[in-house]
Amino acid sequence: MDRQLVLTIQRRHVPAGTRWTCTWCGRPWPCPRYRQLPTHGELYGRMFALMTMRLGTALSDLAGRDGPFAPCVLVRRFLWFVPLDSRDIDDLIDVLTTGWHPGPPHAVAHEQAEQPVRRPA
Repeated sequence: MDRQLVLTIQRRHVPAGTRWTCTWCGRPWPCPRYRQLPTHGELYGRMFALMTMRLGTALSDLAGRDGPFAPCVLVRRFLWFVPLDSRDIDDLIDVLTTGWHPGPPHAVAHEQAEQPVRRPA
């Protein structure tokens, strides 16, 4: 997909209001056309960051609604390009809705444990 087409899709196919529909085509956002944007290589990280941020807002905007607005459905809708199992989805919903997270990855926790404890004098 050429860069100009990507930019055109990104400018036209944007979410509208708290209903999360596409301003261009009226479909649930991210709409089918937006989902055609490339998500591989270096674009994966950018797309993941953008979609996770927007997912957090959508979860807040659409809280308490069932059916296509249930949190697990929204995660799959917004992160269509990420292979997630149901446990990953539950953890992500917890992070985005409550700020809870299971802690740093093992390597980070190990590095922190090796740091000397500094006490005030």
